[in-house]
Amino acid sequence: MGGFSAVIAAPEATGSRSIRLCSAIRSDPNDCVQYNAISLPAARRRIQKFHYHPLQYPDQHVVLTTPQRLLCRRMSWTRSRIEGSLRHHQGEDNMQSRRLFMGATAAFSAALAGQPRAASPTVVSSDRILSLFHALPGETAIRIRAPAANDKPEIDIASNASAQLFVGSAIKTFILAESLAQADTPDVVHTLTTTQLQLNETVWSADSATFNPPNLIGVVSQRTALEAMILHSDNTATDMSIRHAGASNVRRFVQAAGLHRTMIPESTRSFFGYLLGARDYQTFTWADLQAAAPSPMVNPPLNKVETLASSADDLVSYYSRALQGTFFRNPQTLNEFRRILSLGDAIWLVPLPLGASAFCKGGSIDVPGFHCLCVAGGMFVNQRWVCFALIINWQAAAETDPATAAAFASAASQAMGMVIGALSA
Repeated sequence: MGGFSAVIAAPEATGSRSIRLCSAIRSDPNDCVQYNAISLPAARRRIQKFHYHPLQYPDQHVVLTTPQRLLCRRMSWTRSRIEGSLRHHQGEDNMQSRRLFMGATAAFSAALAGQPRAASPTVVSSDRILSLFHALPGETAIRIRAPAANDKPEIDIASNASAQLFVGSAIKTFILAESLAQADTPDVVHTLTTTQLQLNETVWSADSATFNPPNLIGVVSQRTALEAMILHSDNTATDMSIRHAGASNVRRFVQAAGLHRTMIPESTRSFFGYLLGARDYQTFTWADLQAAAPSPMVNPPLNKVETLASSADDLVSYYSRALQGTFFRNPQTLNEFRRILSLGDAIWLVPLPLGASAFCKGGSIDVPGFHCLCVAGGMFVNQRWVCFALIINWQAAAETDPATAAAFASAASQAMGMVIGALSA
């Protein structure tokens, strides 16, 4: 899955350093993000807080060998993620201009710089949290719930929580849960590691920076595919995973869990086919997707046929049970579910507050006229769980709307900061 390197360069002034984050999957130095004015001791303290993987501290470098966590508070991984959705052997086609992105990455691209941080009161004010989202355009849905525990009262904040909205890649958590339920034994990790999935044109899809169609062909372990689906929201990994688990099985899981406002597509590629008005979208091929690049959008992302939809209530209901192991028989499977969700891209893209264990999957889409952002999951802090779903769907004629994306990210980060602050008191 790759990793990140944090390079602390030689100081330009006494006591100052610049930090560059680079994905080990990429060798291009332009795929790095630079952070300035961070002292070497401060950087080391921040890195040492995580204790995930070995760290090296040469005189001028700090190297992190983990694919998650360190200072990944950027709203877009790489230019290649944004511009490389669909590549032809001879070059890039016009499909990339549509930004058919369903991860949490691209749409959050402007939301990092200068985000304000609200103070964390010991008592959560529902009105104050909901007011953070009032000025946003379109339709929002909010649900944040922490059950009463340890003589502490319940927190339950909701607004428009039953509405079915487009949530993009946030539905990939259901594919993860069904996939793990099918492999649910004490040897679940061995099963996932030794199960090999085909990587070829039968599963290639748009927005797949990790599996990079059509340049990668072969077999991949199911565990790697599930990790890529959550960590990078890779759509090829998603279609590999849903094909193996069975879309009908994922839908049965969703229905059995009582998540009646959640809709799962046949695949991400079939969803793109439906958007483009393909006559037989369920058998939409990679070649069809390439050929349809110049075609206009025909159907809206939120529809009643082929979509990626849910509600804040559904997501919170699901996470409040899934993170406790309700859908799994073995603790090893629950541990794997939590581990993979702890890689979730949205944790650092919002970002969610430090000081809690976070398990999350985000989602987004940007097409001219329609936009979506969603962040949903659970956090564990001070021996208490809080599950949340924050969603926005809005209309804007432009292909992207970075101002609204930044405002939503700021509201989400401040809201969860208040909640975690109250739970930590």
